[in-house]
Amino acid sequence: MLLVEDEPLELKNVRAECKKFLSNNGRDPKYSVSPLKAVVSYKADRGTSYEVYLKILDELKAAYHELRAETLNISVNEYLKLNKDILEDKILLKESSEVYPMNLSIAEPSDKGVQ
Repeated sequence: MLLVEDEPLELKNVRAECKKFLSNNGRDPKYSVSPLKAVVSYKADRGTSYEVYLKILDELKAAYHELRAETLNISVNEYLKLNKDILEDKILLKESSEVYPMNLSIAEPSDKGVQ
């Protein structure tokens, strides 16, 4: 279970909550004012398994990928196939990352959960 602003959040809801936070655009004061100013901070406990740690990171990254794909009006699969070595694709990747820059902050783990 995760905490978002001290509220419990299950792993299955991480992606949706992250997308909601990033795409809020100031509508709800609990969430970001702008995707350009939004920083997603992730802090695990030292007792968190590596598998769970990676699953959460994957969900956070997937949220960004989905939002970027939506910005370009393409599917996530199409977005993930964009090749930075092809000029047209590089332009699309830059365009979408300017709308949703991936501002992930990974904090030092706490000792909570360590025995």
